[in-house]
Amino acid sequence: MHTHFELVVVKVHTGHGRLGVGYTYPGGKGGRALHQVLVHDLAPALIGKAGDDIQGLWDFMNWHVHYVGRGGLAGFAVSALDLALWDLRAKVRDEPLWRLLGGAGKSVMTYAGLIDLHYPLERHLQAVARELARGHTGLKIKLGRECLEDDLARARAIRDFVGRDADFMVEANRDIVKSCGSGSQAAIPRDCSWDSASGAGKPSTNRVPSRSRGTWRPSVARLLPCSRRPGAYRWRLC
Repeated sequence: MHTHFELVVVKVHTGHGRLGVGYTYPGGKGGRALHQVLVHDLAPALIGKAGDDIQGLWDFMNWHVHYVGRGGLAGFAVSALDLALWDLRAKVRDEPLWRLLGGAGKSVMTYAGLIDLHYPLERHLQAVARELARGHTGLKIKLGRECLEDDLARARAIRDFVGRDADFMVEANRDIVKSCGSGSQAAIPRDCSWDSASGAGKPSTNRVPSRSRGTWRPSVARLLPCSRRPGAYRWRLC
């Protein structure tokens, strides 16, 4: 469980005085090791290379550190440098990055992400109130506490607190496996939306878009028996 975040910032300088900035955050663990991968392994290998060859540099960086990992710290480090290179390209071309990447507009719908699982409910409600006061009309919380009833009680309490004028989502990242026995039929509130990053990189039957044509899609999730782990349960959409 994360109690703080570590932010690693990367700056790429060119010989013409241009600067590209990227970043990554590994949660609350691994920041120092990630910094070492960037400083000692990747940065020296990039000196003198063409900064506008983003695809070529992405391939080079991945192969340069592939022996020690094709994800994890190596992936975080490559992604931070990749972001810096894209930022650099946008600045060189004097074009906003969203347009450079093919975006149709410069505004998007946003929500406040409140994913602090370690917060007691009272503190979580205070954070919700603060974000509502700032003007947010969409909120998201994270599921995944040790006890299923804590997740359900938190979702119900926040749904009641924000009222029906605010959109409310819950997130579980991947399938959250819980060993909560008889709780397999417990459900989150029906008038909230499900936002999940489960099965990143491949289709998943429990991935539902957060928005559909500008409106939140209501859904309900239940705990169903997990075939891979007898006696355990995981969230599935119904």
